[in-house]
Amino acid sequence: MKRCEKCGLVLIYPNATNQKEQKECNYCKGFKRRKFYGQQALLDRLGEKETIGVTVSGGKDSLFVWHWLVEHIGADRVIAFNHRKNGAVHSLALDNMNSAAEILRTKFIIIEDYEFYPRFKDNLNSYLNTPNPAVMRAVLCAGCRNGISNRIFEECKIYNIRKVVNGSSYLELAPFKGHHMAEFGMGSEIRGLLKGLMENDEYLSQENLEVIIKDHFNCHDRDLSKKSNQQYVDYIDFYDYFENKPKEAKALVVNKLKWRHPENQTWRFDCIVEDYKQIIYYAAYGYSELDYKYSEMVRYGLLSREDAIAIVKRQNNELINNKEKLEIQMLEFGFDEQLINQFQEICKIAQIRGYSL
Repeated sequence: MKRCEKCGLVLIYPNATNQKEQKECNYCKGFKRRKFYGQQALLDRLGEKETIGVTVSGGKDSLFVWHWLVEHIGADRVIAFNHRKNGAVHSLALDNMNSAAEILRTKFIIIEDYEFYPRFKDNLNSYLNTPNPAVMRAVLCAGCRNGISNRIFEECKIYNIRKVVNGSSYLELAPFKGHHMAEFGMGSEIRGLLKGLMENDEYLSQENLEVIIKDHFNCHDRDLSKKSNQQYVDYIDFYDYFENKPKEAKALVVNKLKWRHPENQTWRFDCIVEDYKQIIYYAAYGYSELDYKYSEMVRYGLLSREDAIAIVKRQNNELINNKEKLEIQMLEFGFDEQLINQFQEICKIAQIRGYSL
């Protein structure tokens, strides 16, 4: 498989090339290092007296941000919020957050979501009946963005919190998802989303539609960090102010917050939806959310091209090798044999693609 000679990104990635023999991808050609506003700019935005919220997931980036806030503005001014998707999140993610709360001595609020998991199972069932990777993100992740933004913002009212910091990373953008949804919608993402929902009437319950639409308009593509949302909460991207250095973040949370990653779990262990999505993306397109992340790290000088390719290969193959665990989960979900066989066929395609890495 052809890869960019600078960053290692597969050249079949959307908008990576516009010529047959192009050796350097367009992302490298057009790369401009982001300008970060810096520590003082963030402290000025946070103010001197207000209580500040921080969204946490149990992953290392959000815990790093939580630690930074406590260190720089004080534990008494920080409240951490977690949107907990009951049944869909590894128990170690909650352990990581409870451990951090104890060490950092801050209030930790869990917003329980008992609706996400059954909705995910129903939508996965529906998806496998009518597979369409262009709209998979919207249907399988339905309720996640609404939980992270709207539901947390509503909770913030109780504590009179007007500013919330998140640790979403520019390194983890996945341009291919918007590209394929817009492609399916003849140039429009929203048209692609509506078209995908219409092709499968199993998605069309009122509750499901409301959640999917709320998610669409509360994602980071809507630039929530640059304006106050309808609840008057200023949503602040921490990594607008500092360069994201994953190795340093991991070292800090492991050493100071006792952060742990479960054994035999893939990249984003804190949500079971991720492994299904990545395998399906990989089978459909030949790349997943991992590919752009590591090519961007090369552009920022955080990895060598060779290391990035090696990590992508290893992690994509870990995803593929995780298929048996997912098939067991599907049996526990009560899926019929036909749907499990359908998923197995997807995994076979992903495995074949893996040999060409």
